[in-house]
Amino acid sequence: RIHRPRVVHFGTHGDQSGFAIQWEAAGGDGEKRCRVRLRASDIRERLDLRGAIVVSSACSTGSVGLGEAILAAGAIAYVAPRTKIAINRLGGFMSELLPRCARAISAADVRRCLEEALDAPSADGPTFREWYGSFFVFARDAPTLVIGISGCTRSGKSTLASALAEALGASKTAVIRQDRFASKRLA
Repeated sequence: RIHRPRVVHFGTHGDQSGFAIQWEAAGGDGEKRCRVRLRASDIRERLDLRGAIVVSSACSTGSVGLGEAILAAGAIAYVAPRTKIAINRLGGFMSELLPRCARAISAADVRRCLEEALDAPSADGPTFREWYGSFFVFARDAPTLVIGISGCTRSGKSTLASALAEALGASKTAVIRQDRFASKRLA
């Protein structure tokens, strides 16, 4: 039986293009640069993250490209900072976030875990609330539902579609009416 981790934590450096895996000296000034990077394409092709919640503490890795790759590799959700995060408080924050994520079973749970960790008291100061807008949660909360409505002209299809869209949440639905796409040439 293969053990699948519940939480995968990328505790590396990084940016929107990926996670820094290996470093090399860039010159005589002691500066280092990333030599090997784990990119979105590598994640899609090489990682099996089925059922895992992936958390990154790497600066600026909260990008749609990395999020999509991590979900394509099977993760439930991906939590990462969109911006640079002060490293001096990052350990304390991760010690609040990671155990909470280990108990999460859905994307909604992961969002709640992030909220709780951001509100947790910090040993070295106030809560982590100043980072609220800095973190990105990427998840597919629910499958797409497509409903087709057919009927004759003036049978109430548009009225029914509008009522369904309102009931399901107008901001999360799109109503595509046939009349917008049909042309007299096709008829």
